[in-house]
This record gives sequence, structure tokens and C-alpha cells, in this order.
Amino acid sequence: MNARRISFVLALVLTAGLAGYAVGSMPAARAADVPAATGLPSDIYPDSRSRVPLIKRDQLDAVGQKIYDETAGDGRSIVGLQGPGGIQLYSAHMDAVHRPLNQYLRFDAGLDKQLVEIAILATAREMDQRFEWYAHELNGLKVGVAPATIDVIRYRRPLTGIDEKAAALIELGREKLIDFVALMGDYAGTGILLTTFDQQLPAGQVSKLPVP
Repeated sequence: MNARRISFVLALVLTAGLAGYAVGSMPAARAADVPAATGLPSDIYPDSRSRVPLIKRDQLDAVGQKIYDETAGDGRSIVGLQGPGGIQLYSAHMDAVHRPLNQYLRFDAGLDKQLVEIAILATAREMDQRFEWYAHELNGLKVGVAPATIDVIRYRRPLTGIDEKAAALIELGREKLIDFVALMGDYAGTGILLTTFDQQLPAGQVSKLPVP
């Protein structure tokens, strides 16, 4: 079974859990009942820029409020409560399980920061997930991924002449294969979540991902 198939299978498993995010205290109001921000589809809420409004802190129980505070106060996040962090609060108890896994894979598994972002960007590109790409292109540049390497992923160019660290990902993957596959599967699940709720980019941002 090749890496892409393994990642896809992991994504399906993770998505089964992520499906619970949309269940529970779903909003009573429709997006069409909320004044639409200029340029947003009619089913998109302006505050969240997705198909569900941002949940309020006082709507959550103690577990949910703890997750809300961690998400809103996470200085490592570019998007805060927009994107998966806000959507997942609709099933905060599920998020309490998923969030530590995501944080471990991204920050505590001992994976090279540049390779982490390259793995996530490769996943976002395979799924044509604009929001995930937007956030992690910024993160990738921040941790030092070469713009040329990002363009190789963006435009699906041949893997020649790129930075040695990116080229060494396959070799390194032999030592950290499980963590890298789990990381990519995790972000495949996140990509499905963002696509399901049609997460829009932050106001004023334009997608740099060339998809139809």
C-alpha cells in the first residue's frame, strides 16, 4: 500500500470522527438570515466565513469553554476561531480529543518544522483546499520553507532542483514514516471539514492556490 493510499485511508478514519463536529448545537438561524458580507456566498456567515456562525463562549460547557479559550488564545494560529478551530467547537468534547493529537503532530513529535509545513501543503494541494493552503503557506514561509519549494507543490512541478531538506523528506520519512503519514491524514481530515463547511479565506485575502 503506497503512502497516498495510506494517507487516504487515515483520512477516511479521521473524517468519521470529524463528522461529529457538525452534530449537536447547530445554529438555528440560516446564513441567508444574516446580513451577508460583500462577495460572500449566500450560505456563508460573515463572522466565521463558513456555513456555520462562530459559536459563542457562553453557549459551551466547561470543557467547551476551555477549548474555546485555548483556540482563541493560541498565538501559533494564523486564523484563530475561523477555520477548523471554530467549526470544531460545535463538538467541543470531540475537539478535546482531536486537538492534542494535532498539536502533538505539528509541534511535539520531533518533526522538522519545514518538513511539517511541506507535508501539510502537499496534502492541501492534493485536496485543492484553499483555506488550508492559505494558512500553511504563511506558516511555511514563516518557518523558512523556500518559496521555490512552495511553488513546486503549488504548480505540481517536477521534484527537481528543490531545497535539499524537502528532497530528503522521503528518506527522513523512513525514520518518521508513521508520524508523517498521521500528520498528512490529519490534515486531509481537516481539509474535508473545511470544504464541507465552505470555509472562506479571511476578509481581504485572495487565494494563491490555482484551482478551478
